[in-house]
Amino acid sequence: MKQILFFLCALLSCALAGCDNYDEERIPLRNVHIEINTAEWSVYGVHGYMEWNRFIRNAVPQGFPWRSNEYSGFGGVLLVCGLEDQRLAYDLACPVECQSNVRVHVDEAQGIAVCNLCGSTYDVFNGYGQPLSGAAKDAKYGLTSYRVIPSAIGYVITR
Repeated sequence: MKQILFFLCALLSCALAGCDNYDEERIPLRNVHIEINTAEWSVYGVHGYMEWNRFIRNAVPQGFPWRSNEYSGFGGVLLVCGLEDQRLAYDLACPVECQSNVRVHVDEAQGIAVCNLCGSTYDVFNGYGQPLSGAAKDAKYGLTSYRVIPSAIGYVITR
């Protein structure tokens, strides 16, 4: 009887722990590879808490030297600087709308990312792209995260 009770408690704990999980892989997989050397990082990188920049292949940021082997994911890349100068990157595509041209934007006053179409909001500076409100929170759809890796010549944003 104690074993059954222990098993049920363990099962309940696992179920409750899963309530805060969210799906950050809803959008279609696309290649992500952006190399930003040290000189470019001084112009296009992020240097302090709540700084951000967008990267959309051959379009944004203006003047960025896109190379032939570089790709910006499904909807583009949002690069941000979180707490303690942590560099974070997300796909710009709203996971609710799941369209490459429906992108979130940063609301600097609130320190969040917002989709103008569905109204969902996301914590990009502190919460790793987790949904805060709207349809994304209801469906538990977070922004797709990418890695920002220091390299010998600067940084690489990749899947």
